[in-house]
This record gives sequence, C-alpha cells and structure tokens, in this order.
Amino acid sequence: MNLRKVLIYVLVLMMLLLVGVGCGNSNVNNTQGMPETEEFKETESEFYMEIADATEILTKTWEMYAQEERFAIMGGHFETAVIDMPAKYDLTQTMDLTQMYCIPESQVGAIDDAATMIDLYNAGRFMVGAFHVTVAENARDFAIGIQSQVLGNQWHGEKPEKILVVKIDEQYVISVCGRELLVDQFKQKLEAVYQEMVMVMIEERVS
Repeated sequence: MNLRKVLIYVLVLMMLLLVGVGCGNSNVNNTQGMPETEEFKETESEFYMEIADATEILTKTWEMYAQEERFAIMGGHFETAVIDMPAKYDLTQTMDLTQMYCIPESQVGAIDDAATMIDLYNAGRFMVGAFHVTVAENARDFAIGIQSQVLGNQWHGEKPEKILVVKIDEQYVISVCGRELLVDQFKQKLEAVYQEMVMVMIEERVS
C-alpha cells in the first residue's frame, strides 16, 4: 500500500470516529420529532439533459465551482478514493453507505449506482451522495430514509447544520448535508447545471 492510500485510510478512519461511527449507529429508530414531510411537488419543464450516471451529476456540479470556492474533497470509497473530485462509489462497500452517507440498511438494495464526494478532513462539514434508485416510485421513501437517519444520528464530531435531498430525472436522488453555507452553495451549482430538472424533496436545518 503506497503512502497516498495510507493517508486516505487514516483520514477516513478519523472521519468515521468524528461522526460517531456513522448514521447507522443512531439510537433513533423512528422519525419522532421529525417535521412532517410535505408531498413533493412535481414541476414540468422543457429543459432536459441526458444523465449518464451518478458520477456525472457530481462531476458537472463540482466543475461549476470557481477555483477560490473549492476545498479539499475526496470521492468514492476510501480504498479506491479519488482526491479533489467526485468519484463512483463501490456499492459492495455497504458499511460506509449506512455509516457515513446515512442510507438506511433496508434501502441499500434500492440503488444500483452511486457517486460521492466528502470534505477530506471533516465529514460533518460537507458530504454529498448521488444515487440512482432502480424504481422511480421508491425515490420518495429513499429520501425520507436518509432524512430520518441524518436527523436521528448521534453526532460526536461537527454536526451538520442542514440537510438537502433533491431528485433529478425521476430516479437520481442527491443528498447533501453539512454547513448551511456549503449546502446552499452546492444547491446553487447543481441548479446551474440541471436547472428545472432539480426537484427539492427535503430541505431543512438539522436541529
């Protein structure tokens, strides 16, 4: 194992410890105290952009950041991580999906493609996952599952200030949580690329 991989491995272990070894260890098993989720409103738009995969969504969005707006990120699973850009996530690595990206264990089988990017040094500051849901009708339950995990997690490091979950092209669900300023910035960049295709499903502060 070369020095780069050792460094990534150590950083990821530190992040897992900071987020309380992840969302999967939340003591909250229901949505008690979670605000009622409004019905997601569908909007019609003439704008349409073909999407190749989840990685393309995050890559195009990250490319919208000016150089001075960027910060150190890591993409994909840490064993095959890419530094300073988003990357495809290996779905066979299910533990980090539940522990770091707050996908409920019952929902892991609902996706067949994923990409991630996360603050290299502080997971609570900023983390994003883009997921392709195999059945479009399951997107709503998938989004609510992430919301419940984030709100119910016992954060031991920096606690995210805000969660945002959006849907693009019916079957792509993008979840973002972290500092409010960074979540809002990501939303702005995502909408600059995909315009009216972006449908907000959940947007709230993490109390």
